[in-house]
Amino acid sequence: MPAHEALDSRLRIDDPDGWADAVPVSRRNHGTLIASAVIHGDLGTVVRALREPVYLRPILRPEAPAWISSPPERLPGDRLPVDLVNAAVTRLFEGAEPVARDTRVIVLAVGDPSQQFDRFVSPLARLLDYLAWRHNVLFIVSAGNHPADLMIPGDTDFGDPAELEHEVLDALRRESLFRRLLAPGESINALTVGAAHDDASSTSLAPGLLDPLIDADLPSVISPVASGVNRAVKPDVLFPGGRQPVQNAPALDGDHHVLSVVISRRPPGVRVAAPGLEGELDRYVHCTGTSPATGLAGHAAGVILRRLDELRVAYGESFPDSALTAVLVKAALAHTARWGSAARLLEDVFQEIGQQRTREPTARFLGFGRAHPEQALVADDNRAVLIQAGRLAKDDSHTYDLPLPESLRSTAVERRLILTLAWLTPTLPRHRAYRAAALALDFGAGRDAAFGARTEADSSAAGRGTLQHEVLFSQRAVPYATEATMPLRVSCRATTRVLDDVIPYALMATIDTPVELQLPIFEQVRASATVRVPVSIRSRP
Repeated sequence: MPAHEALDSRLRIDDPDGWADAVPVSRRNHGTLIASAVIHGDLGTVVRALREPVYLRPILRPEAPAWISSPPERLPGDRLPVDLVNAAVTRLFEGAEPVARDTRVIVLAVGDPSQQFDRFVSPLARLLDYLAWRHNVLFIVSAGNHPADLMIPGDTDFGDPAELEHEVLDALRRESLFRRLLAPGESINALTVGAAHDDASSTSLAPGLLDPLIDADLPSVISPVASGVNRAVKPDVLFPGGRQPVQNAPALDGDHHVLSVVISRRPPGVRVAAPGLEGELDRYVHCTGTSPATGLAGHAAGVILRRLDELRVAYGESFPDSALTAVLVKAALAHTARWGSAARLLEDVFQEIGQQRTREPTARFLGFGRAHPEQALVADDNRAVLIQAGRLAKDDSHTYDLPLPESLRSTAVERRLILTLAWLTPTLPRHRAYRAAALALDFGAGRDAAFGARTEADSSAAGRGTLQHEVLFSQRAVPYATEATMPLRVSCRATTRVLDDVIPYALMATIDTPVELQLPIFEQVRASATVRVPVSIRSRP
């Protein structure tokens, strides 16, 4: 609804198929919702709107008789989705007059419920992987929604929120095979977004409704519990997707309770603009799921794009060039992801059934964790953020020296090192490996290392896709020399013998300490760091 007060003069709508003439304004719900989330974020919070206009291309429309009051919006039934999406994206970059050649991020909040990911990559996901590589663009896609009922034990105490949360998580674990990614969420070049059980609404639930989860770092009950191609971490990150209420439905026996998902436009949820039923231009609703979460990720990407432009002006030629923007945004969005307190809650569920290795199943719920985009590309006295990006050919590597702060030397204080490596890869549609290029970030980690050992995602799963995200944590006093550095080595290998392309990548590293310690981390790292051209080392055959 382009004339809505929240969207007016903020959209650049491209409608080459003339759908606007056939779809009443009151039925343009999904596009209005996503456009609002991308431009403003959650309107329940005070967030600055994106300054630049957002390009919007409609690909959903209601296809139902006029007498149906609220028909669902779907991909058109008379056209293949891969053809429609390919034409829409190609129109941006190719042809005699590309309509938006400088686009670096595309938000696609669409999931096909008839195509749950099961080993084989869907045609639409393959298309996104191809287009991402061909046009050097980052797709931010939704993981899909699963609003199916949940069954919990009949003796669950609904008066104990912690017990209800535990039983709901266990129910999601049992039903995980039926809650996989929806196409094209398995795309390996895309950043796939799941929904966290959180929003900015302060409204309490209506009588008869239940809040199934307490912890805001946990995924929504309708977000997938999944993994990606070759068991890569997917969804990659979680963004707030609204607190999804449920209702205790009557069970057929007394041994179980059935929790049914209640989809509503009333709070709680992510607050967004919506088309008025009578043409109102000031209507707002609350919504839940991975669609608003993906829109919020798009908003964060817009903020990061502007911040990258500012850094490029400040640092000049020493900052990664604009052709590396897509991988920089991908790394920045994932770099702020944390498992947080949700990991402990899930570990309790897995250990209750005797499962000892809990990192991989935890990642199926959380991905790399809930993202905190307000922290992306932001340093402070107690934390330093280092950014690098480049291009690698097969069997090449780049090594960077991470300065170790003097204030952490031989001192028993809490410290974290967050490392994120993101890249785009060509694909091999007929090969089992699917991705053509596998990059890896190698570093010194372990109990006696300066920053301790891994604390979150499983090391083997972290690099199976096109994103490696590591969180190291330590409180031990580790001695090291003055002006010591920690080598970070990024290497590239081909999954098959053929890889003639040069692979773009972005690397981010953050040294973080508690603010109350008042350690001068930023100044010490800045004094030690110099802008260096990475050393290219060709591996021996």
